[in-house]
Amino acid sequence: MKNVKNILSHLFPKKQKLIEHGCLNRLVSLLPLRLKEHILFSYLKGDTVYFVVDHPAIKMEFNYNQKVINDLLNMIAENLRECSFLKGKTFVCFVSNKRSKTPKEKGKSHLKNYKEPATGEFPVYCEDKELQEIFRRIKENIKRNLHGLSN
Repeated sequence: MKNVKNILSHLFPKKQKLIEHGCLNRLVSLLPLRLKEHILFSYLKGDTVYFVVDHPAIKMEFNYNQKVINDLLNMIAENLRECSFLKGKTFVCFVSNKRSKTPKEKGKSHLKNYKEPATGEFPVYCEDKELQEIFRRIKENIKRNLHGLSN
């Protein structure tokens, strides 16, 4: 005779995989940015969580931060009921031997764009004609940047 868990697993065969995937995504989101950016994917097999990274140096970083990652695994297992299966799991990190055809898209650029604070209105006190011409070009460039035009 079949039990309820067996019947539900036949009705919703992908549910456990979706839950595992969501918990692993939560774990990856809690990792430091320098590690998170280089993880290609992660998966669970047996009692081990596998992280696939794109560079050998990141694999070394995972090994150096082993205690932190184990603590994160246990913290997620204790605080999220659906992720309780992560309790006591170990993790392994390895480098993918396949290179992607297109580079992994990064998030938005971390560089901030600032508005031009200068207006291009300043007096030129030098006597030299060459320097006056240079200052005139600087003024023009500043004014051009104010109006959003490029060189």
